[in-house]
Amino acid sequence: MKAVDAHTYLAALLAAPRPGSENVLAFYDHRVGHICTDASLLLLPLDDHICHRGDGLFESISYRQGRLLSFEQHLARLRDGAAALGITPPCSWDELRAIILDV
Repeated sequence: MKAVDAHTYLAALLAAPRPGSENVLAFYDHRVGHICTDASLLLLPLDDHICHRGDGLFESISYRQGRLLSFEQHLARLRDGAAALGITPPCSWDELRAIILDV
């Protein structure tokens, strides 16, 4: 197997199958500060502790017919879980709330 350049690698990466990507409408990546609507670009960084250490917190929010269901309750649970685990978000809770609503 030979090493390839960035262009070839990215083309292969973007062409790779992504089961479930058809269910992703958009995501936010705090590393670049943008919302993206292309699920093929939804990748976790190598140093993300949620992947290799299990240090993380998930909260799923249902989006149906243009509405987030029980959003404030989900946000409260996220805040409580983060406090219990000693996790601080990369921005204020007000900013996080606004980002989630923007996405």
